[in-house]
Amino acid sequence: MSNNIYDYGVSENGTNFFSVFALYTFFFLVINYTEKSFFKHCIKVSGILVLYEFFQIIIPTQTFDWKDILSTIIASITGCFLLNFINKKVINKGHPLIKKNM
Repeated sequence: MSNNIYDYGVSENGTNFFSVFALYTFFFLVINYTEKSFFKHCIKVSGILVLYEFFQIIIPTQTFDWKDILSTIIASITGCFLLNFINKKVINKGHPLIKKNM
């Protein structure tokens, strides 16, 4: 039965997007990075997640979807640049509420 609700794919691919973004945020808050090493870390994590999506072709209980890969890539790019921006503008400017241990 169809309920005729179109959510623009958010319910399908939103979990990929938000989980990647949450993963980057967690790593960003827990581990001290330089800007260059954080970008390298983002690329490595993105590669592993995209590789996992391709492994879903051969895993019998999983479903492969190109939209999941696109969602992972968009979340990776957005998360990397947004967290880098926050780091430059808020954390490194000596904001009194946020202290980053160096």
